[in-house]
Amino acid sequence: AARVGDGWAGTPDLSLQDCIDRRARIEALRREFGTAGKPFSYFMRMPSATPDLVAQYAEAGFTNFTVGGGQVVKWTDSLERKLSFIEEIAHQLGIRAPAR
Repeated sequence: AARVGDGWAGTPDLSLQDCIDRRARIEALRREFGTAGKPFSYFMRMPSATPDLVAQYAEAGFTNFTVGGGQVVKWTDSLERKLSFIEEIAHQLGIRAPAR
């Protein structure tokens, strides 16, 4: 990622501290490889979608968040239930859900 990539995606099993540590290592490598001036994004795959958890990652300087569908709804839930849950989480996080 540091040498040729334009971003890094964390996995939900990593703790916040793990993500902070990996970002520091990637940034050190980007300086070493001369790529520190190029655009680079970090995408945090959250273990759950809660305002408190998002706030913790945001306070650490992360700005891009993802949550796997299976982490927030059951695969067997109806489409309406899934959409409703996404809208509910978006509201809790202060994000406007797209119009249906």
